[in-house]
Amino acid sequence: MAINWLLIADLNPEGIFHEDCLKLCQVHSDAVDYPKNGTPVSLNRVPKPKSDLKPDWHAPETVDLDSSNNFYRSQKAIGKLFRAIDLPETHVRAARRKRQQVREDEADLDEVFAALCMNDIEGDPLESAVESRVAEFISVDDPNSEYMKLSIESLYRYSLELQGICARNAIQRHKNAMLSEEEAVVGTIVAKSSQRRRRREAMSQLREQTGFLVKGVRDELSGDDDSSQYDWLAMAWTAWKVSRHLKDRFGAHSYGWIALGEVFDGMKAIEQDK
Repeated sequence: MAINWLLIADLNPEGIFHEDCLKLCQVHSDAVDYPKNGTPVSLNRVPKPKSDLKPDWHAPETVDLDSSNNFYRSQKAIGKLFRAIDLPETHVRAARRKRQQVREDEADLDEVFAALCMNDIEGDPLESAVESRVAEFISVDDPNSEYMKLSIESLYRYSLELQGICARNAIQRHKNAMLSEEEAVVGTIVAKSSQRRRRREAMSQLREQTGFLVKGVRDELSGDDDSSQYDWLAMAWTAWKVSRHLKDRFGAHSYGWIALGEVFDGMKAIEQDK
């Protein structure tokens, strides 16, 4: 009903006040009342567009509108908005055939530990602001090697699982196609597809899987029942610092946002407890 309403309104000068659009409104109202009165709406009552031509905004994304005779250039507001959007072509990200192992980077522990001990944040206003606030609760001068080891392992697990999610939910036909980290964070898929339902289903799965992954990371950073709120904050702070140092690893940026959220939540918990 909704699609027919839009198509009929686009085809006619009266727009949404065309008689068939008004009929559709009444039919929709009757259909909504079905659970109360038990009277179903006959499909024969649903008005349909009088023309086989469709507006350009209704065309599948993979159709070349310049060469197709089945679609016309809509002059309604929805058509002008549709043509005003000009997204650049996205590059298909290839999934790595050999995924990095969590154990492979023991050398990273020494490297990251040395880098965080230097604590060189000059010229980084975000890190300076966060550090000055965190320093009101815990020591930020000497990184905890155990927290750092746990953070690196947590980041690597997150990276591998996020790569798997991005590979499973890619809708391109290329066997090595993979969604970007940005798509996973926003919960959308920007690749063009002629099957809108397939993309909606993939987006739904993407959001469900990333939500579960994020919850697991948050649980890791917040610690168990024996951990104090100061342990929670220290672990989250270390994880955020690690994510910024290992920013070239897939998923490090979004992992950093998760860790920063835990930093804020940890400080809030301490303040509320006081």
